[in-house]
Amino acid sequence: MKSLIALYTMSMLVFFLGVLPAHSETGQLVKYQSGEETVEAYLATPSGPGPFPAIVVFHEWWGLNDWIKQNVDLLAERGYVAIAIDLYRGHLAKTPEDAGSLMRSIPNQRAIQDMKAVTAYLKTLTVVIPNRLGAIGWSMGGGYALTMALTITDLNACIVNYGRLINEKDSLERITCPILGIFGEDDRGIPVLSIRAFKQASTEIGKSVDIIMYPGVAAAFMNENDKRAYNVNASKDAWDRIFSFLNQTLYN
Repeated sequence: MKSLIALYTMSMLVFFLGVLPAHSETGQLVKYQSGEETVEAYLATPSGPGPFPAIVVFHEWWGLNDWIKQNVDLLAERGYVAIAIDLYRGHLAKTPEDAGSLMRSIPNQRAIQDMKAVTAYLKTLTVVIPNRLGAIGWSMGGGYALTMALTITDLNACIVNYGRLINEKDSLERITCPILGIFGEDDRGIPVLSIRAFKQASTEIGKSVDIIMYPGVAAAFMNENDKRAYNVNASKDAWDRIFSFLNQTLYN
């Protein structure tokens, strides 16, 4: 994998892959049972005996690449057991066309099974506080983080970074945890009107939803490998808000 990353970097495809060649892994690949499959995930744990809150991480449409692993490592450094599900089963996208094809190929029920299975797996780890569980994702993964909030009734926190939303109140009623939504106002895929509709529908039924929208910012603004969209100031502020939210929901 590392040799491939080096090759892609030399070929100026870093933008398309969304990877950080300089990333040094501090976590490890682990296996868990999801339905009839044995699948892999990337797990990182904080230093110290614990136990700690745990966070399920959902990757972008590029797959479980080094940028996602870097975020897993960062979450672990800040005191959370973090695990990234590999929704693509080992595949990485090389182009937007590859990414779109892989994204469309994910069976919805398999993704939901993965969420349930990884939740059960985390609760078997002695380093994890079993009743302190969160979810976070970016872009495609942000949508799956919201799906997890709709699916896992004992989730304690959910962070949707410019991911797809819904506004059907019957579905939103299933959410039992606070939601933090982070978006760019110039995101062509997620219009501001849909973000406001999600916020309004959630608020009307008593859900805890905090929405942050950055003006003049597009999708993927937190990924420093996306040279066209990355915004250093918005990204830093978003991470500050993420950790503040996680501290309030998973440590208090």
